[in-house]
Amino acid sequence: IATYENDNALIVPTSAFKKKDSEYFVYVVHKEEKQKGAEENEESTLEQGTVEVRKIEIAYLTQDVAEISKGLKEGELIIVEAFQEFKDKEKVEINEVQETIF
Repeated sequence: IATYENDNALIVPTSAFKKKDSEYFVYVVHKEEKQKGAEENEESTLEQGTVEVRKIEIAYLTQDVAEISKGLKEGELIIVEAFQEFKDKEKVEINEVQETIF
């Protein structure tokens, strides 16, 4: 049985990246700072973010996950279920943040 193992791999689900021509990319979300003096009602106010379309390089790919070799750092916020295409600098609402351990 052939297996692959890398203890320091940065992996993302395959639903998190798109392929265009021969390039892969992810949608990185940069959280916007909350403005001082604004009323904060945590239940009704969603965090805002700005999308960055970023090219990545894939080191290893399975049906469910991909190991990213370039273009993404640990801890960066990405859109995991990218059912639509986003444009660079597009504004989005952040409605859920998950940390996944594979």
